[in-house]
Amino acid sequence: MHGLRRDDTGSAHHVENPRSKTKQKKNDHSPGRDTKPAVEEPAYGAAKAGTDKMVHDMAIDLKDTDLSIISYWPGYVRTDESKAIPDEYFPAEMQAILPEFETPEFSGLVLAALLEDPRRKALSGRALIGAELARDYGIKDLDGKQPRDWTETMGRPQRFFVAGKQERAA
Repeated sequence: MHGLRRDDTGSAHHVENPRSKTKQKKNDHSPGRDTKPAVEEPAYGAAKAGTDKMVHDMAIDLKDTDLSIISYWPGYVRTDESKAIPDEYFPAEMQAILPEFETPEFSGLVLAALLEDPRRKALSGRALIGAELARDYGIKDLDGKQPRDWTETMGRPQRFFVAGKQERAA
């Protein structure tokens, strides 16, 4: 999986920014940079899709074991590193959604519940959205909010075809 994630960062080379006429690292998404967010970058999407397909294929290979293989899609996460940046340094559109960011612990709570889920094996091979699982499990974030799933802006995971298997659309 490391190699797929490296596609995102490895594809970032210094490019000329047409708006500022300066050179900068294209995938430097620090506040104040004049670049697209990571989720809009083709390399980011390719790395996510590659990881999701690998998870799907691994689940087929491991179907006769007790292992469940999933790709976990969190929402925006307010990490300690991002909390160290004053909110006013983020672009205005990001400042507006900062209160909706998840804590890192939220993912841990959801994944712990997934480990105990009797349907865990049936979910193997799929990309799962953390906020949707949390609603199913009745989990809220540490501050009591119910994180949103962001599918209206970020899309849904791809469902992969398996010959001879009929699946409902998500």
